[in-house]
Amino acid sequence: IITANAEGALADRSQKTLEGYQAKARALATQMQLQRTVIEDANNLCDRLVKKQTEHERQCTVGSSCRLSHRPKHAVMAGAIIKIALLNNNTPRQFAEIVGHLEAIDESVRTSELNKAQDVVKTLLKFERFPCGVEGPKLADEADEADEADEA
Repeated sequence: IITANAEGALADRSQKTLEGYQAKARALATQMQLQRTVIEDANNLCDRLVKKQTEHERQCTVGSSCRLSHRPKHAVMAGAIIKIALLNNNTPRQFAEIVGHLEAIDESVRTSELNKAQDVVKTLLKFERFPCGVEGPKLADEADEADEADEA
């Protein structure tokens, strides 16, 4: 159970996280010279993501080892958000292009971090009940194969 003090601290941290994501997303969008609609969509995605992260934090029973609790740098999360916003607006860009622009903003960004962040962002935004765990959710085909292996 989250106390009133913990709830206030969570709200403060969420606001700071939102501001950080939005600032980095704006910087990346400026660097990439993106259209206004993509920027607005990215801003909305930042807001939805922070709400989902907060909701996940309240619901997760796995703890700090949960893959959905992974919170890389704001620049990395902004890269994942921009990638999704570009796809949502039918203006996809190459992954390498996004990484190149991200590196111009933050030299320490790694491609593997962006891949992992994009997976976390997509999962958090997609689900109402979060598939918590150390590994990602199984796809339908993988679940069927696992059931068949158990029966053998």
